[in-house]
Amino acid sequence: MIAPFNNIEVTKEIVEENEQDLSAIIVEPVQRSIPPKNNFLKDLRKLTADKDIMLWSYKMMGLVIPYIGVLIAFVSETFE
Repeated sequence: MIAPFNNIEVTKEIVEENEQDLSAIIVEPVQRSIPPKNNFLKDLRKLTADKDIMLWSYKMMGLVIPYIGVLIAFVSETFE
């Protein structure tokens, strides 16, 4: 699932529609050159805290996501 950066209303809709399937949200806090607006990160943190969903801050660094994905899959299978 992909939610638009800086749009907490759409992000909230996506989270509420899929909260049973979500364990974490990964966000790049500064989208290359687009700064967060209107308390987006603060509201996103509140939303994830209220729904008991982990919020991961991510900075674009090439091939990091595939390794994180493997880690998440390993941890999920290990502790279920």
